[in-house]
Amino acid sequence: MKRLTKTLSWLTMLSLITFISCQKQVDKPSQQQIEESTAANQNKDHGHLQQTKEYSSDVLFRWINFQLTVYRATGVGGPSAARLLGFTGLAVYESVVPGMPAYQSLSGQVRDLSDLPKTQPGYAYHWDESLNAALAYITNALFPFPAGGAATQTQNIKNFSDGLYNEFKNGGASTELLDRSKAFGEAVGAKIVAAANKYQNDWPSDWASFPNLNPAIGTEADFDISTGKFVRLSSANVALPYWKYTRLLVPGSLSGIQTIKPATFAYSNATGSSFYNMVQNIYNDSYNPHGLSLDERRGIAYYYAFPGYGGGYYLSILKQVLGKVNATLDLSALILAKAGIAMEDAEVGTWAVKYDRDNNLVVRPQTYIRKVLGFTSWTSYLGTLTPSGAPNHPEYPSGHSTQAGSVIEVLIQQFGNNFSFNDTTFVHYNGATGLAGRHFNSFTDLADGIGDSRVYAQIH
Repeated sequence: MKRLTKTLSWLTMLSLITFISCQKQVDKPSQQQIEESTAANQNKDHGHLQQTKEYSSDVLFRWINFQLTVYRATGVGGPSAARLLGFTGLAVYESVVPGMPAYQSLSGQVRDLSDLPKTQPGYAYHWDESLNAALAYITNALFPFPAGGAATQTQNIKNFSDGLYNEFKNGGASTELLDRSKAFGEAVGAKIVAAANKYQNDWPSDWASFPNLNPAIGTEADFDISTGKFVRLSSANVALPYWKYTRLLVPGSLSGIQTIKPATFAYSNATGSSFYNMVQNIYNDSYNPHGLSLDERRGIAYYYAFPGYGGGYYLSILKQVLGKVNATLDLSALILAKAGIAMEDAEVGTWAVKYDRDNNLVVRPQTYIRKVLGFTSWTSYLGTLTPSGAPNHPEYPSGHSTQAGSVIEVLIQQFGNNFSFNDTTFVHYNGATGLAGRHFNSFTDLADGIGDSRVYAQIH
């Protein structure tokens, strides 16, 4: 069951494919950027074109903090949150990459992203303001609004962005420099939003009436104990069966991904079978690979089920890791772009596998425990915390674990696995107090914790 929830065996390969797709071209120096940098240095009337690496990540981190307030207010998670991270990473990268001579735009490499604006040769740019303008644009255009709070959120975004602009101006940047940088960042943001708005273009035309699939998936009353296929856990539509049609950011990034579940998870209702024993371990709370007390395991389950920032949790993790190494803006932009691309495309793969009728539609533990083990009123630990209990979609693979796997592979590639850090995401979530922080000795420790948490919560 641990391997089921981690989902690191095949979907993390997606991140490697994604990096190769981007890195092979991104690593090539852009002749245009070199020429523009040279021209700027020779033209003192328009200022010196500083490289992105000369900027700290402070403004980016402040924007991440701002976006986390939106995640918290809206609770956006799952594939939607992965999509937001993907386009946030692209906006950050594209708004500052002209100041990174060894790198080039992803225009033409990322699907639907083309004809991106270019900086003016011989002119300086303020990369913090370019970043500021791009993130203001996409946050306003792509992020959800709290119920009844659209006007307030729009104003908050403007106030935050304007505040940074004024801060840069008070720090000595000229209006001419800032306005030029702002116009570039906004133009980048507009292109990013245009690409983002095409993500549904390949969905079936009848997707609005598609959520129960054809043939429809019944509820637990219809569960066939002999075949063991997933059934809905409530009368609500199954969740997001159409997400597998979402356009990938990197065409072909899912090529070679196997949609056949591991043999260990072949369904069986026979006492003593692997599948039977796995689910019985869930019921008995006997999955305990690290020798933790039940209270400790429940604490981990609660931590990763905490409503918190939804899918913004991974944005928080990225910020903390980059902060620990005092990453300059160029490195932070590169890591956010990689992590966002990997997480978005990995989530598309997750939902494609969940709803693969031939090999998956794996039944959730709740149904099996009630219908096969015979504990008809059983509820998972997560079900005691949230009204919905287990999610209303097939068991395999775990979306949370897949998101973790894709982001962590990016961090391992950049920093190596033996990287210790403290996760303080929720320490001050409720003002002065919140959830206790968690310490990790490596990135795989974080992956293990997230994967294990879904078993401790009794939903995988």
